[in-house]
Amino acid sequence: MATIFTPMTIFNKPGPMRAMLEERGLQSEWVQALGAGKGKPGHAAVVKAVMARAGEMELFLTDTSPLDRGFFEAAKKLRLVTMFGVGLDHIDMT
Repeated sequence: MATIFTPMTIFNKPGPMRAMLEERGLQSEWVQALGAGKGKPGHAAVVKAVMARAGEMELFLTDTSPLDRGFFEAAKKLRLVTMFGVGLDHIDMT
């Protein structure tokens, strides 16, 4: 079973989103981003957590957190980045 990394908890909690991944032969690995205070962590916390695990990733399911050239240089094993949502302006495509 392949592992898809994601900072989004919706794919890591038991439920339909996680089941969807598992039905397709994927297990999800939560890239835990800790925010300050209540609520969701900000983009900076997510980017820091993602960068810390970039070298492990082959598959990455992201949100709207920015992914720059540094991420792609660090993610040597990366084969696929997919976005949950719309737009790609936060992903460095150069």
